[in-house]
Amino acid sequence: VLAGACAGEGFGLADGAADYVGIGPGGRYVEIEFKSRTGRHQANQIAHRTLVERVNGYYSLCKSEDDARRILKELGR
Repeated sequence: VLAGACAGEGFGLADGAADYVGIGPGGRYVEIEFKSRTGRHQANQIAHRTLVERVNGYYSLCKSEDDARRILKELGR
């Protein structure tokens, strides 16, 4: 189950949180950040990713259809 975070500056789950946040297989916390092929993480997004991974959450950057397929495979879908 994934739910979209509010888009726009100053909104969302937490500073640097990804675009989609949810609970994956086995109850694992999941965040997926979507960017264009040339898009880059901002410093606050890198810090947030580190936090998510430190607590054994799943975080991934998705820039393409191939990335989406890889993410689904990694999540066991």
